[in-house]
Amino acid sequence: NVDRLRSVLFDAVAALPATEDRDCVCAHALDGVETGVVLP
Repeated sequence: NVDRLRSVLFDAVAALPATEDRDCVCAHALDGVETGVVLP
């Protein structure tokens, strides 16, 4: 079940539009805010 959930989540995230394609401000909500999380 965990493997299936992981697969479904990866597929769902992959289906999300790229940041450049979104027209909402939510993609930049944390710009300039130090979250302590380093993204690749």
